[in-house]
Amino acid sequence: GVSHAPPFVEVRAGQAPSGTEVELVQAFAREHGYPIEWVEGGHDQLMTALLDNRLHLVAGGHDEDSPWTDVGWSRAFVLRDPEGGFARRRLALPPAENAWQLSVDRYLHARERTLR
Repeated sequence: GVSHAPPFVEVRAGQAPSGTEVELVQAFAREHGYPIEWVEGGHDQLMTALLDNRLHLVAGGHDEDSPWTDVGWSRAFVLRDPEGGFARRRLALPPAENAWQLSVDRYLHARERTLR
């Protein structure tokens, strides 16, 4: 799933999602041979689909104060914003999918220095 959260996730009608967080998910998928089918939507809609195990992850707009406590969360990662600052981000993951979460977290950990 992907939710509009500029500048890291840009969702525009008729275009593929873009932004550094989207590129991160695409690189993870490529490295593991996973196809991507983006599901665009509002944050609440996507998080509900994630809880229903209809999505593998949701990118876009997740900070550590999220009210969605029932989902799984990736380890935090840092991305540089276009204005030169940094932002801590997370990916929302299905609950109780430990092997999946470990795979995502290992990928993020291995690329931690290159994400900045």
